[in-house]
Amino acid sequence: MDVVVVQCLIEALPMAISTSVSYDGRLLIATTSQSLLKYALSDSPSFDIRLADSRKDFAKKNVESMAVASGFLLAVDGGVVASFSLDSLTLREYIPATKGASLLAVCPAESREASENSLVAIVVKKRILIYSISLDGSMRCVKELATPERAHILVWLNANTIACAHPKRGYFTVALDSNSTTDLFKFNNSLFSAATGASAKIGIAILPKGQLLLTRNNSGVFVNSDGSPLIERDLEWSGPPDSITYSSPYVMALIAGAVEVRSLTTGGVVQRIDFPGALSMSVGGESLIHIASSNCIWRLLPVSFEDQIEHLIASNQFNEAQRLIEELEFSSEDEKVLFGWISSLHVFQTKKKIERGQISNIIRVRGLYAHHMFTVERKYEEAISLLSELRASPIDIVNLFPQFSLLGPSSDPPVTDKTALATLKDYLLSQRQILSKLRRLHQRPNNLPWNQIPPPSTSPLTGTTAATIAAVSSLFSGSDHGVPDSIPIPENMIANADDALFLSSVVDTTLLKVYLLVNEGLVGSLVRVENFCDIQEAENALKQSRKYRELIDFYYGKGLHRKALENLDEPDAIMQYLHRLNIVAHVDLFLEFSEPIFNRNVEEGLNIFTERYEDVPLKTHLRIIDFFERKSAQLETRYLEYLIGNLDSERPEFHDRIVLLYLQRLVEQLTRSESPVDATESVEMLFVDAEAEASSSDFLLLRKKLVLFLENSKFYRPERLISLFPDDVLLEEKVVVLGRLKMHRESLFICIEKLANFNLAKRYCEMHYDPKDPTSSHIFVDLLSLLLGPRTPTTSAAQKDQIIPMSDIIQYLIRYGTFMHGTAALSMLPDSLPLACLVPFMEKTLQTGQFSSRSGMLAVNLAKMEHMHIQDALIQSQSALVTLDEEKLCARCSKRIGNSVFACYSEKLLVHVFCMSK
Repeated sequence: MDVVVVQCLIEALPMAISTSVSYDGRLLIATTSQSLLKYALSDSPSFDIRLADSRKDFAKKNVESMAVASGFLLAVDGGVVASFSLDSLTLREYIPATKGASLLAVCPAESREASENSLVAIVVKKRILIYSISLDGSMRCVKELATPERAHILVWLNANTIACAHPKRGYFTVALDSNSTTDLFKFNNSLFSAATGASAKIGIAILPKGQLLLTRNNSGVFVNSDGSPLIERDLEWSGPPDSITYSSPYVMALIAGAVEVRSLTTGGVVQRIDFPGALSMSVGGESLIHIASSNCIWRLLPVSFEDQIEHLIASNQFNEAQRLIEELEFSSEDEKVLFGWISSLHVFQTKKKIERGQISNIIRVRGLYAHHMFTVERKYEEAISLLSELRASPIDIVNLFPQFSLLGPSSDPPVTDKTALATLKDYLLSQRQILSKLRRLHQRPNNLPWNQIPPPSTSPLTGTTAATIAAVSSLFSGSDHGVPDSIPIPENMIANADDALFLSSVVDTTLLKVYLLVNEGLVGSLVRVENFCDIQEAENALKQSRKYRELIDFYYGKGLHRKALENLDEPDAIMQYLHRLNIVAHVDLFLEFSEPIFNRNVEEGLNIFTERYEDVPLKTHLRIIDFFERKSAQLETRYLEYLIGNLDSERPEFHDRIVLLYLQRLVEQLTRSESPVDATESVEMLFVDAEAEASSSDFLLLRKKLVLFLENSKFYRPERLISLFPDDVLLEEKVVVLGRLKMHRESLFICIEKLANFNLAKRYCEMHYDPKDPTSSHIFVDLLSLLLGPRTPTTSAAQKDQIIPMSDIIQYLIRYGTFMHGTAALSMLPDSLPLACLVPFMEKTLQTGQFSSRSGMLAVNLAKMEHMHIQDALIQSQSALVTLDEEKLCARCSKRIGNSVFACYSEKLLVHVFCMSK
């Protein structure tokens, strides 16, 4: 059926057409030779077209876009917008502010108030300039809008909103009042094809009820004006449209030199018209569609709807006539329903008038006709739509397709028609929404999620009996036999939750198989959300189609993480999947499947145990530590450093273990046969910040790390670790642990006798001196005794050569004398030492003693004075005598009123003298 007829306006123009625009019976054509042609069109009494005017050198460069607003012509000439007079086609002005312009669009008159000036949107790089055009043609920029990318397509949705499209950025709207950008649809959505890049063809068509059709290459999706997609509707073109437009009730697209007219509701092709060499399609005056090639222009004239409907009825295509009526925009919904119901009855009625008693037979016949349409006439969409109106079960619809039938293997050939599969897809999507509501009508079991509840009999798709299928199918049959019902979902449609789950499994599993045949890109949108697909059926279908990525996502959604990991071979894929899991709940999988990651890169393997896992319980940490202990000491050390350094763990066993690991590594390096390590290398550097010497050897850096940890950690247990240290090496580390145990004599002995390191001994005393601790108050005297005492037989020759000079000992006395008991220190000095050397020490000691003594006397005298003041205050308070009567008695004395009562009273003190009886 033809819904439009073609009329040729311009044929074999000697100049190449650049762009064109029509208005009020006029057609303006800009050519590539910078000329402008003006044609006058007349349709009454017969069609006529003539050249009304022309201008050479109309533009400086090739005109990219033209529009008519407020009686003036606007054109993008070499990237700058110019204004021309419509009457004389003369240039009025160039607008320098629009330099870099590539596109312009005029706000339709119906979208603004009649008294308002015309608005034109001009795309200038990543901006949209809004100009107001007054009646005299003056243009004023009223708004400058920023866009994320330069718009390749721009349409006005209303006087305040502009819709834009960019091949890479996607579709978005820009609000004039707030200058805000809102995404309509992004290209990573699975409804679009996988083609990307600036070469992709895009388009926007404004539809009724605030909806939009967005196209990208062969795919088209429907969205609301707020950007929310209409998932139940999509459109697949025969090729990438060069441009699209809406002409009620159809949507048209120019595809490879042909105009494709499709139904807005079904997406089916209604008419296809070839236009050799056609380059563009636009909506002209009186909403007529204009098609332009390099030297021809045609326009499409719509066939009247009355003629279309009469043609369909004459051809016995009653359902097509009903569909067309449903697509038309009626003045009221009641009128539309009336015409639709009457049209559907044409299929069954004869010349006799149908009585009310025949409605049930009509419904039965309609059902049979729906099956006939599907199997014989191949009218899949109409058949499924009619069965849906009759409230057929989803199982009945699925059984129409032999390859999906639940009744078992069939000899009938599978239905491979894309339209049929697309219709089934749309139907199943709508049923998913219905079943979602139905499941909410029933209370979920308390102990199982939906996707783990078995159906009422056996597995939903394997071994299901015909009786079960028939029983569940009948649940979708309404008591009114298909008469229109105002209740969207009757409460008695599904008997219980098991039936709803069974049907959900049928619908979702079939939908998955349909996606694999119609548009594989849609599979991910199903398996990555909550679904009720039968696991075995879905697994087989995905494997046969080699959709391994979607299979992994399906396993993830079903909680089958082990199966998912078993199907992954690449370390990157395993690592990404493990990052999606909770390590607490799935620590076994982390330990089992992390091996390939460690084999490739140790850092990556360690990261999967340390990233984003702050709330891991101790039990899990212990399992991971045990895993690393069996794997390698280095990994165990790294993990313990993460627990202590990053998570601030205070577990003593962790602190003890990391000290032991450090010691084992150091001892291993010391005992290595090749390239032995010098244990005395830069001993002083051990007590410097670990980051201070980047040039130190690995052995020394490890010793620094151990010393720093031993000094700063408060949670390791030194009494357990001290026995682990070797006797003759790593003595500096041992000194730190002995200091934690307050074994100061042993620590100082190591510093002086074994290390001959006087500076280390002094540093040790400074760190551990505590005058209030009996074990630490004499630490400086202990060091002095070691300095002045005889050397032990175990002292090495090198250490004997490093006997501390007496001058250094005297300086030690002078510096630290205030921390020693003077008599004890003097008693240790040799008799041969000249007294003159001790004068500074004795002066400092006496000064410190006198200061302490005077400070003590001062404190005693201050205490005595305070005591005297308190006594004077007490005497003054006691000298004021008062008599206590019943009103002044306290609770303690009120029971002894008859006896003698004495009390001393002052403003601040009330002292009761207990009653004394004779």
